[in-house]
Amino acid sequence: MAYCTTRFMQAILPKTIIIDNANVTTPVLGKPGTASTVDVRTAQFYINFASQEIDSRLSTIYVVPLKRIKTVELPLIEHCQKGSKTIKVEDNGGFKSGVLVRIGDIYHTEVNEVDRLPSEEYDLNTILLMKATARDYTIGNQSIISVIAYPDPIPLVCARIAVATIIDRLFVAEQDPDTSNYGKSLRTLVSNNLDEIMAGGIRMNGQDFVGRRFVRMSLRDTMNTSAEIQRGSGKEV
Repeated sequence: MAYCTTRFMQAILPKTIIIDNANVTTPVLGKPGTASTVDVRTAQFYINFASQEIDSRLSTIYVVPLKRIKTVELPLIEHCQKGSKTIKVEDNGGFKSGVLVRIGDIYHTEVNEVDRLPSEEYDLNTILLMKATARDYTIGNQSIISVIAYPDPIPLVCARIAVATIIDRLFVAEQDPDTSNYGKSLRTLVSNNLDEIMAGGIRMNGQDFVGRRFVRMSLRDTMNTSAEIQRGSGKEV
């Protein structure tokens, strides 16, 4: 379960590191006019590792993997023709750049991503999409657009863990000392966020609890595994 996208990672990465499909030689970090390139597949692996770390921390309280929830749902106020990248709604304030959205009517649905929002100074109704729509959406067919997202701040936490891991890997290969202060700062922010979630300071809307939060964990039943343990030796048989 991936809790963020590569676009979220790129927004946090330093300008000297880019995510791309280009197969280029990785230059030395900090060399003027150059940038280290991480291919998309590798970046997705880092996202998976970060998601596993989040699940391991939250599994004692929440059912993991976490699930996406519908946070905003609005009807279209204008027809959207096939191939368009523009959606019109009454108020675009609940939409953010980079979030996943579901566009649908009484017949079809499709998933897209918000590219950006126009300046609030002159347009409060327009949502610009990353991809062109695959079909027509009309008001008569009850067309709507919904935000489908993991609860905050999970996408940001995931992106920070993945970026910190990438930076650490590059510094191990190319720098002395082999750690980055920026990576350390990201991990500190991640630790603070996860600690607040575990302490109840941040509520994970739409997520299921594994049990009663205020019962001692030692009172819960242990998990059974498929491997039998031979008593006395500590060896699996």
